[in-house]
Amino acid sequence: MTNVLVCVKRVPDSTGEVVLTEDGSRVDGRYGGYTTSAHEECAVEIASQVAASGDGGGTVTVLTSFHKELTTAYQKAFEAQNPGIKIEILNKNTTAAIAYVRELGEGQRPD
Repeated sequence: MTNVLVCVKRVPDSTGEVVLTEDGSRVDGRYGGYTTSAHEECAVEIASQVAASGDGGGTVTVLTSFHKELTTAYQKAFEAQNPGIKIEILNKNTTAAIAYVRELGEGQRPD
C-alpha cells in the first residue's frame, strides 16, 4: 500500500480584485477570497496516481490550512472520483503542519 502526503496551501484568489494593505507590502486577505493554485491541484492528482499505482488501497493525506467546511466538499468529490483510494484531510495551520510532519516517526511517514 502506498501512502502519499500532499501539502496544499491557500493562495489569494486572483480572479477578483486584489487589495493591498495600506503600506502596499502584501495582499489584504480581508477583502478577497482564497483558492488553491494549479500546482496544488496537480500535486493531489499525482498523489492519487501514485497511491493507485501500488498494490491498491493507498491513502492520500492532504495537509492544509483550509477550513474544514471547505475541505469536506473536496473530500467527498475526491472519493467519488477515486473510489479505490482513501483520502485523509488534516486541517492545521502552517506551524502545526510543520510540527506534524517533523514528529512522524520512522515507518509512519507517507511514502
